Amino acid sequence: MKYPRARIRCSVGVILVIAAAAPLSRVRAGSVLLDLEDQSTTAAGALSSLSLSGGGVTATITRPNAGFGIVDLSGSSGTIAFGARSLAPADSTSPSPFVMNFSQLLSSISVTMGDFGGDTDSLRLRAFSGADGNGNVIGTDAMTLIAVDNTFSFKTLVVNGAGIRSAEVFGGADGLNSVIYDNFAATTGAINAVPLPSAIGVFPLAAATAAIAARRLKDVTVTR
Repeated sequence: MKYPRARIRCSVGVILVIAAAAPLSRVRAGSVLLDLEDQSTTAAGALSSLSLSGGGVTATITRPNAGFGIVDLSGSSGTIAFGARSLAPADSTSPSPFVMNFSQLLSSISVTMGDFGGDTDSLRLRAFSGADGNGNVIGTDAMTLIAVDNTFSFKTLVVNGAGIRSAEVFGGADGLNSVIYDNFAATTGAINAVPLPSAIGVFPLAAATAAIAARRLKDVTVTR
């Protein structure tokens, strides 16, 4: 009997669909939490630079023209979810932000900012493609932290985008940097779809089979 060209073409299409449907795996990016729980407390303004490392990522934190310190909030109400050891600007009358430089390019950065109330704070996180807050602005996140009866409250700001080399963080009222910082989270790399090992051989096999079938796009006679 004879099979028409349409059926041969259909077979080729089925082969290609099977190849396209081969299972894929997701390569997950690496996420690192850089907190200060293992750091010792310091006097106010004792630090001009601080390095936090974890998961192959080092964040070097500075505050140009102003000092900062590490405080212990463990005895304060409402700070358990925020963390005990935290970063605090020593001079809350300065508008100078914190600047973070990263040892490798990131695809996401987040930071948690908190305060004990008394005023409403403007929070900002901005990520850059270059070191020291230079280069292109990759993204900005901004929020408002509303004071509630002088109780401690906090919010987490996030910027996503490939190629983050540095970031600036700022929070306070009246243009002054006065909030407390903790839980710096960094994500390295991107999430990409790749074929599972079991599917790698499907693609060349499908391509070869499709090529052979294409060369035989003519009526085929089968004798029984």
